[in-house]
Amino acid sequence: MTTPEASPIGQANPLTYTCEEAMPRLYDYIDNELTLEELQAMQDHIDGCESCTYEHRVRVKLKQIISESCFEPAPEGLRERVAARLAALHAQSIIGSGS
Repeated sequence: MTTPEASPIGQANPLTYTCEEAMPRLYDYIDNELTLEELQAMQDHIDGCESCTYEHRVRVKLKQIISESCFEPAPEGLRERVAARLAALHAQSIIGSGS
């Protein structure tokens, strides 16, 4: 595990990751789906951990290969069905939460 480094905004980042915590979040990190604090903690860990650096590189390459291999367009109407389902789930969550 690495020690906290300065975050992008110049403050110490109290969040750190162990390998066990970082591994399940690698795709979130690759897809830039973490908070700034989480991104910095992941970067700090990967920079200091040979095995997680290797796993990061493997997963980036895998995503690249998959992306370059998938040229088949989605079936007609899929976008509309997904949007409708997401809207229905969102409506359910609002109703269920009382908002």
